[in-house]
Amino acid sequence: MKDILILSVVLALGIYLPYHLYGGIGPMFHVIDAAQPGFLTFPAKGSSVSWFQSTVLLTALGFFMWPHTFGSV
Repeated sequence: MKDILILSVVLALGIYLPYHLYGGIGPMFHVIDAAQPGFLTFPAKGSSVSWFQSTVLLTALGFFMWPHTFGSV
């Protein structure tokens, strides 16, 4: 029950705050890009989009398959 409540609060705030403060999720990212140009872009060398996607996928799979080891790492 606690996890469902936490997830619902996170989703509600994650959806409500961008719409309340910026008028939507897209406009929020436009405001971020206007305030700090280039903040939302990946660097030309090093951490590319494919690196980011594979890192997120492997981390999610690791949390799912070996949750007891991630705390020690």
